[in-house]
Amino acid sequence: MSFQLPDWPQQRLLREAVMAWNLRHPRAKLDPVTSPWRNLYVAVLAFCRHDLTAYNRMLSELERDLAASGQSDLANRHLKARNALRKAIHAAAARQYPWLRPETDPRKNAENFSNGQKHRKVLNEASAQLADLIGLRAHLLEALRREKDRATKKKLEQEIKQVEQSIERRRSFFKTFPTPDGKPDTPFIVWDHRTPAYSFGCRQLPPNYLEGPGSNA
Repeated sequence: MSFQLPDWPQQRLLREAVMAWNLRHPRAKLDPVTSPWRNLYVAVLAFCRHDLTAYNRMLSELERDLAASGQSDLANRHLKARNALRKAIHAAAARQYPWLRPETDPRKNAENFSNGQKHRKVLNEASAQLADLIGLRAHLLEALRREKDRATKKKLEQEIKQVEQSIERRRSFFKTFPTPDGKPDTPFIVWDHRTPAYSFGCRQLPPNYLEGPGSNA
């Protein structure tokens, strides 16, 4: 029994795993930066099982096959098969993500966690925000599909609507404008500026980038 997991960087896997965990456990939410590593480790393995493999489907098929077999001691047989399935997925995760170890917090290596960047680049940060929102929408849609309670479904629908509005706002930051010489449109980031501090691309710029109503070249 083998499983193929995506070749994702550490930060993305942690973000995606935390988003999925927080939707399933709203009273025990995690943060990919500040939460204890042991808790994050459990969340990542749960994400690998439930979201990155066919674990849920395989469990359902296993229960159906055991029930149809008419064998005795079904509960014990199911537990053994379930544990074997989990073990195989966890082994695949350990192979695919060498940094994923219960006893070692990989976030302590700042260079590993931040890709060596002290300050994140503007376009990278803006794109990361948009990617996170799209990922969150996917997790919310999956949670809505699973949910049976009507009140909870309504709350999830409201959250999805808010996330979609945020996605459209982030997308509106990236605009193209035609050039006078007929060359391909030039892309710009258009960022709102409502305070004396000038924030561009999710980051406040040093004062020397702005002089009076204009900007220095």
